[in-house]
Amino acid sequence: MKALAIESYIKDLGSKAAALDLATLVGAGWCVLNGRGLPELKDQVVATIAWQEAQMLRVHQLLQRLARGGGGLITDIVDADTAHKIVVAQWEEVLVPLAEDLREFWQGHVRISFNEADGWLYRVLAYNQILYPETFDVEKVKGEVVAFFS
Repeated sequence: MKALAIESYIKDLGSKAAALDLATLVGAGWCVLNGRGLPELKDQVVATIAWQEAQMLRVHQLLQRLARGGGGLITDIVDADTAHKIVVAQWEEVLVPLAEDLREFWQGHVRISFNEADGWLYRVLAYNQILYPETFDVEKVKGEVVAFFS
Protein backbone atom coordinates (compact mmCIF):
# COMPACT_ATOMS: atom_id res chain seq x y z
CA MET A 1 0.00 0.00 0.00
CA LYS A 2 2.80 2.43 0.90
CA ALA A 3 4.68 1.59 -2.27
CA LEU A 4 1.53 2.25 -4.28
CA ALA A 5 1.11 5.68 -2.65
CA ILE A 6 4.72 6.57 -3.44
CA GLU A 7 4.51 5.30 -7.02
CA SER A 8 1.25 7.19 -7.60
CA TYR A 9 2.74 10.40 -6.19
CA ILE A 10 5.81 10.22 -8.42
CA LYS A 11 3.71 9.36 -11.47
CA ASP A 12 1.35 12.28 -10.79
CA LEU A 13 4.27 14.70 -10.61
CA GLY A 14 5.79 13.50 -13.86
CA SER A 15 8.42 15.81 -15.29
CA LYS A 16 7.38 18.61 -12.94
CA ALA A 17 9.15 16.97 -9.99
CA ALA A 18 12.53 18.64 -10.47
CA ALA A 19 10.97 22.01 -11.27
CA LEU A 20 8.89 21.92 -8.11
CA ASP A 21 11.81 21.46 -5.72
CA LEU A 22 10.57 17.97 -4.93
CA ALA A 23 13.54 16.15 -6.36
CA THR A 24 14.75 14.96 -2.94
CA LEU A 25 11.39 13.44 -2.09
CA VAL A 26 11.10 11.85 -5.53
CA GLY A 27 14.64 10.48 -5.17
CA ALA A 28 13.78 9.02 -1.78
CA GLY A 29 10.62 7.55 -3.28
CA TRP A 30 12.59 5.85 -6.04
CA CYS A 31 15.02 4.48 -3.44
CA VAL A 32 12.12 2.94 -1.55
CA LEU A 33 10.53 1.54 -4.70
CA ASN A 34 13.87 0.00 -5.70
CA GLY A 35 14.38 -1.57 -2.27
CA ARG A 36 17.16 0.75 -1.16
CA GLY A 37 17.45 3.02 1.87
CA LEU A 38 16.83 2.56 5.55
CA PRO A 39 13.70 0.63 6.59
CA GLU A 40 12.02 3.74 8.02
CA LEU A 41 12.52 5.67 4.76
CA LYS A 42 9.27 4.27 3.32
CA ASP A 43 7.30 5.58 6.32
CA GLN A 44 9.00 8.97 6.06
CA VAL A 45 8.26 9.30 2.35
CA VAL A 46 4.61 8.32 2.81
CA ALA A 47 4.24 10.69 5.78
CA THR A 48 5.72 13.56 3.74
CA ILE A 49 3.39 12.86 0.82
CA ALA A 50 0.41 12.79 3.18
CA TRP A 51 1.54 16.04 4.81
CA GLN A 52 1.83 17.75 1.41
CA GLU A 53 -1.61 16.53 0.41
CA ALA A 54 -2.99 17.85 3.70
CA GLN A 55 -1.42 21.26 3.01
CA MET A 56 -3.02 21.36 -0.45
CA LEU A 57 -6.39 20.33 0.99
CA ARG A 58 -6.14 23.05 3.63
CA VAL A 59 -5.48 25.70 0.97
CA HIS A 60 -8.40 24.36 -1.06
CA GLN A 61 -10.66 24.66 2.00
CA LEU A 62 -9.42 28.21 2.58
CA LEU A 63 -10.08 29.18 -1.03
CA GLN A 64 -13.57 27.69 -0.80
CA ARG A 65 -14.20 29.77 2.31
CA LEU A 66 -12.93 32.93 0.62
CA ALA A 67 -15.17 32.29 -2.38
CA ARG A 68 -18.33 31.30 -0.53
CA GLY A 69 -18.21 31.73 3.22
CA GLY A 70 -16.06 34.84 3.14
CA GLY A 71 -18.74 36.83 1.39
CA GLY A 72 -17.30 36.30 -2.05
CA LEU A 73 -13.87 37.76 -1.30
CA ILE A 74 -12.55 35.93 -4.35
CA THR A 75 -14.49 35.19 -7.51
CA ASP A 76 -12.56 32.30 -9.05
CA ILE A 77 -10.73 29.32 -7.63
CA VAL A 78 -8.41 28.08 -10.34
CA ASP A 79 -5.54 25.61 -10.44
CA ALA A 80 -2.01 26.91 -9.98
CA ASP A 81 -1.14 26.64 -13.70
CA THR A 82 -4.15 28.71 -14.80
CA ALA A 83 -3.46 31.33 -12.14
CA HIS A 84 0.20 31.41 -13.13
CA LYS A 85 -0.65 32.13 -16.78
CA ILE A 86 -2.62 35.22 -15.76
CA VAL A 87 -0.28 36.39 -13.02
CA VAL A 88 3.05 35.90 -14.81
CA ALA A 89 2.66 39.09 -16.86
CA GLN A 90 2.25 41.12 -13.67
CA TRP A 91 4.46 39.04 -11.38
CA GLU A 92 6.59 41.89 -10.03
CA GLU A 93 3.77 44.45 -9.96
CA VAL A 94 1.05 42.32 -8.35
CA LEU A 95 2.11 38.92 -7.01
CA VAL A 96 5.36 39.84 -5.29
CA PRO A 97 3.96 42.82 -3.33
CA LEU A 98 0.78 40.91 -2.49
CA ALA A 99 2.69 37.86 -1.26
CA GLU A 100 5.10 39.99 0.80
CA ASP A 101 2.23 41.94 2.37
CA LEU A 102 0.30 38.78 3.18
CA ARG A 103 3.32 36.89 4.56
CA GLU A 104 4.14 39.78 6.86
CA PHE A 105 0.53 40.08 8.04
CA TRP A 106 0.01 36.34 8.45
CA GLN A 107 3.26 35.66 10.29
CA GLY A 108 2.42 33.56 13.30
CA HIS A 109 -1.13 32.84 12.10
CA VAL A 110 -0.89 30.91 8.84
CA ARG A 111 0.63 27.47 8.95
CA ILE A 112 1.32 26.69 5.30
CA SER A 113 4.91 25.76 4.67
CA PHE A 114 4.68 23.56 1.58
CA ASN A 115 5.80 25.64 -1.41
CA GLU A 116 3.16 24.21 -3.73
CA ALA A 117 0.31 25.03 -1.36
CA ASP A 118 1.73 28.43 -0.47
CA GLY A 119 2.30 29.30 -4.14
CA TRP A 120 -1.16 28.17 -5.16
CA LEU A 121 -2.75 30.39 -2.52
CA TYR A 122 -0.77 33.49 -3.53
CA ARG A 123 -1.31 32.89 -7.24
CA VAL A 124 -5.07 32.48 -6.85
CA LEU A 125 -5.28 35.64 -4.76
CA ALA A 126 -3.17 37.59 -7.27
CA TYR A 127 -5.27 36.15 -10.11
CA ASN A 128 -8.42 37.47 -8.44
CA GLN A 129 -6.81 40.83 -7.72
CA ILE A 130 -5.87 41.20 -11.42
CA LEU A 131 -9.15 39.99 -12.92
CA TYR A 132 -11.56 41.40 -10.34
CA PRO A 133 -9.95 44.53 -8.88
CA GLU A 134 -13.33 46.09 -8.12
CA THR A 135 -14.31 43.28 -5.73
CA PHE A 136 -10.94 42.10 -4.39
CA ASP A 137 -10.33 43.56 -0.94
CA VAL A 138 -6.97 42.47 0.41
CA GLU A 139 -7.72 43.70 3.94
CA LYS A 140 -10.87 41.59 4.17
CA VAL A 141 -8.98 38.61 2.71
CA LYS A 142 -6.32 39.00 5.40
CA GLY A 143 -8.88 38.94 8.17
CA GLU A 144 -10.69 35.93 6.75
CA VAL A 145 -7.46 33.97 6.34
CA VAL A 146 -6.37 34.65 9.91
CA ALA A 147 -9.83 33.63 11.13
CA PHE A 148 -9.60 30.42 9.09
CA PHE A 149 -6.27 29.42 10.60
CA SER A 150 -7.07 30.52 14.15
